[in-house]
Amino acid sequence: MNFCTVRCTRAFVCLSFAFFSSAGDAQVSFAFKTGNDLKQACESAQSKNPLDYGYCWVYITAIVDVASGGPLPGGFKACVSTEATTGQLVAVIRKYLDEHPEYLHYNAASLVSAALKNAFPCKS
Repeated sequence: MNFCTVRCTRAFVCLSFAFFSSAGDAQVSFAFKTGNDLKQACESAQSKNPLDYGYCWVYITAIVDVASGGPLPGGFKACVSTEATTGQLVAVIRKYLDEHPEYLHYNAASLVSAALKNAFPCKS
């Protein structure tokens, strides 16, 4: 991953934060601090809240982009297939969060990293 790609990804995420956080009367907080917050946003697909769900997949794909350039938050390493779809990545993270409620109070980025490491381990 080159320097421009990293900067462009970060810029996209920052612009997404700005856009979504200025969405009028929305009752949603977009600053993920824990796995609980991420789990709630990712479950919004079931409640038909596209704003939360969109943020869920933007958050996850940003971490996947970081993974392609080196270690993930928490020192984890994952080798995510280029064939993986956004829907698959969200499903992997949701499954991990559902199966590990004891970790939901931890940092969301570290939990996404752990889930990716488990689902997409590197060969060496």
